[in-house]
Amino acid sequence: MTHCTGYRAAAVAAASRIHAVGIDAEPHEALPPEVGALITDAGERTDLERLSARHPRVHWGRLLFSAKESVFKAWYPLTGQWLDFHDARVTLHPESRTFTADLAGTRLRGRWAATPRLLTTAVALPARREGAGWAGSGRAGCPATAPTRATSPAAPADARALRPRPWR
Repeated sequence: MTHCTGYRAAAVAAASRIHAVGIDAEPHEALPPEVGALITDAGERTDLERLSARHPRVHWGRLLFSAKESVFKAWYPLTGQWLDFHDARVTLHPESRTFTADLAGTRLRGRWAATPRLLTTAVALPARREGAGWAGSGRAGCPATAPTRATSPAAPADARALRPRPWR
């Protein structure tokens, strides 16, 4: 689930296809500088400066924040582990409107969209295949084996509302 002023959303998926999903929505506004300093590492800040110079109409810091929120929303129910913002290294890909998040030896992939008023992000992890596993707490539905594959679909098929719109 996610919500912000003027927007609410929830995502559901068949457990046979999707093991975990995370979505987030944020107002398309600049992220306060003090927040940006708390949630990014030096490499992410360099990436944000480069993206802002190339595509100034997108608030990249807020988008990065949203991507991390989506990752955390998928990760915690799967593993039972809380994450700090520095536990995930997120790279935004403007041409494909996707992002990657590297954490705990796993790479997750997600999608993002930007409208004049809203930024949305989503990440979904496919259902576990035979012999594959996700890092977890061993709770029901959360195998305790380490990830064997760094994959995630870009977004659940039902996330049609997150389809990108022009932002240039």
